[in-house]
Amino acid sequence: MSLSFNFVTVICAGLIEAGFGYPSSLLDRIKHPVMWIGALLDRLERQLNDPSLPEAERRRNGWIALALVSARGCYEGVAEISVYVTAEARGRGVGSELLATLVESAERGGLWTLQTSVFPENAASLALLRRFGFRVVGTRERIARLHGVWRDTVLVERRSEVVT
Repeated sequence: MSLSFNFVTVICAGLIEAGFGYPSSLLDRIKHPVMWIGALLDRLERQLNDPSLPEAERRRNGWIALALVSARGCYEGVAEISVYVTAEARGRGVGSELLATLVESAERGGLWTLQTSVFPENAASLALLRRFGFRVVGTRERIARLHGVWRDTVLVERRSEVVT
């Protein structure tokens, strides 16, 4: 089994089809998908929270994406996920729907581990991830820098029971 950039492309293409404005042809030219996904996620979060944009452009319930953690073959089934649900959509099952779809797609694509980092005070995200089989691996101290402040994160992972 060999995963490739194409699995990441499929996830990103889903975001594009949802109306986030990146031309599909761009995906064929991306050399560093992890860096590009990070930039895309930053852009999407800004777009979702920018009151100066027309509401039609901001009206998204949320998004979910993943990126392979390494180009090394031994990690070909490990991906980092990112999930965002708008404040207006929280508590309405959007996160569950996004995560259920991603987990199923990831397993179909041969991924055996999904991981993410969450700020420790984000109880809602940690509870959602637990419902989908994620477990706490540990705390990563001073790993994130938010608004100039070093932050700890909780590292969580989900091991597939399907992909062995």
